[in-house]
Amino acid sequence: MAPSFPPPPSPPPSPGEALTNPTIANPIRSTGPVARWVLAGSALAGSAMLAGYLYLVDPNNPLNAYPKCPMKAFTGIDCPGCGGLRATNAMLHGDFRSAIDHNVLAVILVPMMAYMVLRWIMAQFGKELPRIPWPSWTSWALPIGLVVFTVLRAIPNTPFTFFNSETSI
Repeated sequence: MAPSFPPPPSPPPSPGEALTNPTIANPIRSTGPVARWVLAGSALAGSAMLAGYLYLVDPNNPLNAYPKCPMKAFTGIDCPGCGGLRATNAMLHGDFRSAIDHNVLAVILVPMMAYMVLRWIMAQFGKELPRIPWPSWTSWALPIGLVVFTVLRAIPNTPFTFFNSETSI
C-alpha cells in the first residue's frame, strides 16, 4: 500500500485578488450574522469600556492602576507613547490643549484608530465608511517619524521641550 501524502498548500493570493475576493479581503464577513453581531458588539463594548475607564480614572494620579512605560522606567527617555493615556483622557474630557501638551502624536493617532475601529464594525454589517487615504510613502515615513519624535522628546533644550510628555503649556 502506497503512503498517502497531504495535498500541497494552496498558493497565497495575489495582491489584486485579495482586494476583489470578499472571502480573502474580509474573512469575517463570510461568517454568519450571529458571529458578526458578537464580534462587532464585543469590539464596540470593549472600546466603550476602555474609553469609560479612561474617562473616569485619571492617569495623572500615580496611585491609579495604569501601566508604567518600560522605556521610561529603564532609560528615563520618553517613548512615542509616553503621555498617550493622559492625552486620551484629556481628549475625552474635551481639553485638547492639555492633550497636545501630554502627547501631540496621540492627538493625531487616537482619533484615527477610533475611526478605523468604527469602520471595521460598520463593515461587518455591509456599511462601508470611506477609507483613510494612506499615501504609498507612509509605510517608511511613519517609522522614521516615530524615531524622530522620540529623539526630539529626549532633547532637553527649549524648542524641543514641547515634545516632552511632562511639560505643561
